[in-house]
Amino acid sequence: MAMPSADEILSEIRTWVEVESPTMDAGAVNRMMDMVTAEFKAMGTATQRIPGTGGRADHVSVSSPWGGDE
Repeated sequence: MAMPSADEILSEIRTWVEVESPTMDAGAVNRMMDMVTAEFKAMGTATQRIPGTGGRADHVSVSSPWGGDE
């Protein structure tokens, strides 16, 4: 799969910015992470969800097949 264009990336970032996800609201942040994870998977990346602790939201690790040693 080809790397997304800058316009595609900026469009997704704009969508993310418009989602309410206050830092201290783990449920809202996790809903945001659901959206981010789905979008990155659709672009052909590998994602790993890392559960939050102490009432905090999850983290997401993303690895892409783009770039590297060419």
